[in-house]
Amino acid sequence: MRAIAEKTCGKVPDTMEELCALPGVGRKTANVVLGNAFTKTTASSWTRTSFACLTAWPDKTQRPGKIERDLMKLAREH
Repeated sequence: MRAIAEKTCGKVPDTMEELCALPGVGRKTANVVLGNAFTKTTASSWTRTSFACLTAWPDKTQRPGKIERDLMKLAREH
């Protein structure tokens, strides 16, 4: 809360980059905030495991953030 008050004048950031720049906030927390507070379409941390198991994803060793970005790009294209 202090970081939000000091860095953003009390306004909760509404982008992944801004949220992740706050101390203690990672992609999972940022996804929850974006999805619930701002109703933005997000992918959560289960992406790598779930998507790799359900599909023939070309590289199952990718980190969740990379897979999330790839999926979001595909979603925007369709």
